[in-house]
Amino acid sequence: SEIKYNEDDPDPTTNFEIVKDESKVITSIREYAFNCDEKVQVINIGASVTEIDAASFYSCWALQRIEVDENNPNYCDIDGVLYNKDKTEIICYPVDRDAYLCEKYGFSQYNENGDWDKLEPGEEGYEEYRQKVLTYVLPSTVTKLGAFSMNYAYIADLYIPEGVTRIETLALFKATKLENIFSYRTDSAILDTSYESV
Repeated sequence: SEIKYNEDDPDPTTNFEIVKDESKVITSIREYAFNCDEKVQVINIGASVTEIDAASFYSCWALQRIEVDENNPNYCDIDGVLYNKDKTEIICYPVDRDAYLCEKYGFSQYNENGDWDKLEPGEEGYEEYRQKVLTYVLPSTVTKLGAFSMNYAYIADLYIPEGVTRIETLALFKATKLENIFSYRTDSAILDTSYESV
């Protein structure tokens, strides 16, 4: 891709256009490709990507969503969380997904300095916030938590289906908010990752 700038527009958020170069197709995302990135909030994975290394998105502090082209034969996303196509492995739960969920469900609140404040236990609306933002239900199809898959995840309650047989290296590394891991059993498939599904 190439970036073309408009010198007549002084606003750095609107004074450019990204021009795609379709001749340079990305087929793999290698180890630490986005390591410790502090700016990227959304990553779009095209249909041509056939390989994603487990550590590709390690410590991407602002990453809220990973969106996958529906024509990709190897990967998919569920509301911005990256899975393999058949949803048997979670690959990446974005580090800053809670910020996206707060915006989505109306829990964003800012202090007098304009900084985002997270709701704390005992505050009004905390229980609903905990269910909608701090709870994650892995789909019932998942059998493996990939390496680094939920590192630094800001969640308090994690529901894991009984079919999980592997939790890879550093899958839950520094998920310091995590308080509860629940195992669940179901007779029908659950692909909804919200609290209401269990």
